[in-house]
This record gives sequence, C-alpha cells and structure tokens, in this order.
Amino acid sequence: MLDMRPEGEDELTDDLLVDRIYADLVERIVSGAIAPGERLREVHVAQLLDVSRVPVREALRRLEFDGLVEIRPRRGATVRQLTIADVEELFDVREALEVLVARLAARHISEHGVARLEQALQRTEIAHGTGDERRIVASSAHFHEVLLELTESSLLKALMRVVSGRVHWLFRLTTDLGDHGQAAEHEAMLDAIRNGDEEIAAALAYAHVARGRRPTLEALARKLEA
Repeated sequence: MLDMRPEGEDELTDDLLVDRIYADLVERIVSGAIAPGERLREVHVAQLLDVSRVPVREALRRLEFDGLVEIRPRRGATVRQLTIADVEELFDVREALEVLVARLAARHISEHGVARLEQALQRTEIAHGTGDERRIVASSAHFHEVLLELTESSLLKALMRVVSGRVHWLFRLTTDLGDHGQAAEHEAMLDAIRNGDEEIAAALAYAHVARGRRPTLEALARKLEA
C-alpha cells in the first residue's frame, strides 16, 4: 500500500500525492488487478489507498485523459474495454509517432545514449530468455522509453505519454502474443541509431510497429471472445 499522508486540506494542491495515486491505479489496471469494465468508485479507491476523495478524483481525471478509464455522469469512472477499433487507431498513431521517436533519437544520439540503449537491449534479451511474458512486455516498454528520452523533445514526450500508457496496457492484456522477433528488431534499431542514420532508424521503427499490428489484433480478438 502506498505511504499516503492523512486526509487534510493540503491534499487539494498536493501534486505528489495525486501522482502516487495515479501511478498505483495505472499499475492495477495494466496488471489486470482492476479489470476492464470494472467501476472505480471514488470512495472505495480512497478507502483502499487511505486518502481523501479529492486527490482520487484528480487521479481519475488523468486516467480518463490517458484513455484508461471513462467517466460518465451519475456512473463515475469505469475501466475502459479496449475494442478492435481502439487498437487499430492506436497502431495508426504509433506508426506515425514512433517513427519520429527513432528519427530524433538517431539525430541526437551520444555515447551515453548508446550505452543506455545497450543496457535496455540487454534487459530485453534477458527477459526473453526467461520466457516470462510480463517481463518481456516490461523490458520492451523500457527500451522504447529510453528511445523517447533520447529525442530531447518535450512535446513528443508529452504526446507519447498517452500512447505509451495504452500500448503497455494493451500488451499486458494480450500476453499470449509471443515473441515475434522483438529483440532482433530492437537490436537493428539500436545499430541504426548508433550510426546516426535517421532514415534507416525511422524505417525500422515503422516496420517494428506495423509487424506487431496483426498478431496483437488477433490476440485481443481471442481475449474478447473468451
């Protein structure tokens, strides 16, 4: 359980507290502890995390902005159920933005950046060796997070925040989608970025996202039919 302060007036402007509640709820949703379609009643969440309803309400608004929950009048917040159309749209956006991420990462690459990517790649390879799908998803997400940090673009980071959250959630929902050569594709992207080749890095990023579309949609379809 999070180390929350007792309910008090200061919570109204305590961004750190809202951040903690938000992070806790994201993890519960992404991990499946809170299932799609489940309601998130403010009072119950506040009791669960031992906080007041005010920061919970703000955290739920952030989750709505990120597309993880829906808030409706007189019904409150409900964890979204991803649809096939949602995922198609998500891949369309990823194919555009992640190409830009790879391009800018190659443009601004440094020795330190290469070292960070190599560490992230090693983490991915170790995860694949364990066969643990959740660990594989987490390591893949980390590799892309490092790429995003290397772009040096605050605007792109803000745009990708919403996309990345949904992608991580989607892949955790479809953990049966398997390897699909992600480690090898990450290594190829790293080589292009290390060499500062923006065009090759961008092309590899597009292919990486595009190739995952069909197996992910099929995995989600099986999930929805179950």
